[in-house]
Amino acid sequence: MKEFEGELLAEMESDPFTTAAHLMDGKDDPSFGIQTKNDPVVVERNVKRLLNRLSSKNFEEVWPLTLSWVNRAEQETNSSKVIQVIRLIFEKATLVPSWTQVGAALCRNIMEGISPKVQGILILDMGRPVSGGRLFRKLLLNRCQEAFERGWSWNEALPMLSEEYYSALKTKHQGLGVIKFIGELFKLRMLTERIMHGCVQKLLDNLNPREEDIESLHMLLTTVGSLLDTPRARAHFDIYFSRMEEIRKDSNITSRTRIMLQVCPS
Repeated sequence: MKEFEGELLAEMESDPFTTAAHLMDGKDDPSFGIQTKNDPVVVERNVKRLLNRLSSKNFEEVWPLTLSWVNRAEQETNSSKVIQVIRLIFEKATLVPSWTQVGAALCRNIMEGISPKVQGILILDMGRPVSGGRLFRKLLLNRCQEAFERGWSWNEALPMLSEEYYSALKTKHQGLGVIKFIGELFKLRMLTERIMHGCVQKLLDNLNPREEDIESLHMLLTTVGSLLDTPRARAHFDIYFSRMEEIRKDSNITSRTRIMLQVCPS
């Protein structure tokens, strides 16, 4: 199975966003002459093209171009463009492991650079629409929360090489990608310690936790454990590791789950 996982990961690393239509040069999309620049199809095509180009090496050059598409939302009141760009960033950051840190950094810069004139009338605080960076962070947090709570599952009985097998494998890697992306956002202080402790607690909360939850827990602690395990959080971590030891001693868990608990970083 590991060989097949490796093949799929290699395919993902080649970037599922990359298609012939997206590998245009840096010029404006020719469809601008036919479609409005605010058309969702045009936004989708051009933002994907920018995300394909964006890397740690050209970050300072490319990220402002992505921001310019977000700021087009000044002309709307339903935050649809902001939501669309967040979806595209989220999908790539969770599907392409090598891009997760870049995606988190992009989100941080957009949050700081988005126009305060970008508002969402459906996102309220004290009865007033939330705008600018607060709006972007709120919508991004909603996306992360939905994906985290949805989780992922794995069925060992799926026939290898089948369409169902590869679909489930993609879902698994994206599910773990969500966990890593959440961790990278926390590193950049876009998510709070309270949120991260809530994630750990939820993954350990079940009386009989699934192997998928333990694997997600391992990913989360690998990503942020050293930053989250501070002196003021020592009591929390004492409870976490006590609970992990209880699970590890359960005779009903798989050997793989037991090993993941043994090597979980503190």
